[in-house]
Amino acid sequence: MCIRDSLFVDKGQFDQKAIFFNSRGTEKYEELVGRMGKEYKKSELHKSLSLQPRIVYYANAIYELVFHVGTKMPTVLKDPQQIEKKKYIGNDCIHIVWNENDREYRGGTITSAFNFVHIIIHPLRNLSLIHISEPTRPLYISYAVFCLKKKKKKKYKKKKK
Repeated sequence: MCIRDSLFVDKGQFDQKAIFFNSRGTEKYEELVGRMGKEYKKSELHKSLSLQPRIVYYANAIYELVFHVGTKMPTVLKDPQQIEKKKYIGNDCIHIVWNENDREYRGGTITSAFNFVHIIIHPLRNLSLIHISEPTRPLYISYAVFCLKKKKKKKYKKKKK
């Protein structure tokens, strides 16, 4: 089983304190989260999967994935550090970051000894730019992902003679 997390970074957010206070993302971000798997309450799955109240879970014959989604976790307004969110997100090895910010997301924004891979998605109009970073690589690997839509088939009527 692999546990990952998903973070939403809004415009003007540059530090973990601001990011951890997000309780929802944009419509496109929520669509991405919905495609990652099905949302469960911890009581609906085996308790060893996660102690977080809500997780996104996906399984097939080969893989079993659990996603700690920052916007699905409870935000404690009296806690400026959001320790409950940090407890899970800070211990996941892979971060999937949806970055709506104009500035580039830095891998060290969420301080932790365990965040080894960052998959950073910059949503654009008809494509998304994805950066993948690892501590062993000095620079990001960048991919441009085009979101293609199926063309509607036109129905032609045969002309009568």
